[in-house]
Amino acid sequence: MQDFIEKTIKVKIEFTEPILGAVPRDKEIYTNYIAGQVKQETLREEIERIGEVAAVDKRTCGFLMDEDGNPVLSNHVIKGFFKEAAKSIRRISAKKYESHKMTAYIQKVDTLIHVYPRFITLHTPEPVEECMEEFQRACRASTPQGDRITLKNSERLPEGTTAEFEIQLMDKTHEDAVKEWLDYGRFHGLGEWRNADFGRFEWMELE
Repeated sequence: MQDFIEKTIKVKIEFTEPILGAVPRDKEIYTNYIAGQVKQETLREEIERIGEVAAVDKRTCGFLMDEDGNPVLSNHVIKGFFKEAAKSIRRISAKKYESHKMTAYIQKVDTLIHVYPRFITLHTPEPVEECMEEFQRACRASTPQGDRITLKNSERLPEGTTAEFEIQLMDKTHEDAVKEWLDYGRFHGLGEWRNADFGRFEWMELE
């Protein structure tokens, strides 16, 4: 039986910013803005600046949990991050990065670059029940009726949360590109609301 794997990279990442869960949960939003329970000053200021609240999204985005109650990331989240990182780096005008050299990068991430385990445990700096919080934010959109905002709720884990996983390469020439994508996590990370700098991380290679 062929093994196919030419290189295995063992990785540890540590989040330098809180990470927001991205899995929808069927629970009521914990803060009812209409009832005047908003406690986040920045959220209140945003609402006052924009005006009318168009909707309250009652779906909380959270984390998958294993049978022991630990939050986990599905490995497809890492592969999705790789594609996003490659796409972003390829937009840099100076064509000097490994991502510029990789053609058909989406297909290669899908078929030649594999992440294990299937579910990656997130290790929090304190017990999960003590450090997992719910975080509400205003999402703004421009519509024909003017600016509208929707209030969204997410579970949040703190900076200092870590995760370890393996990246198995069926072509060892992809190693430099994968490490380049991991470096990109300093600027644009994992989880919900990445554009607001949530989920950024640093990484190190393990022996």
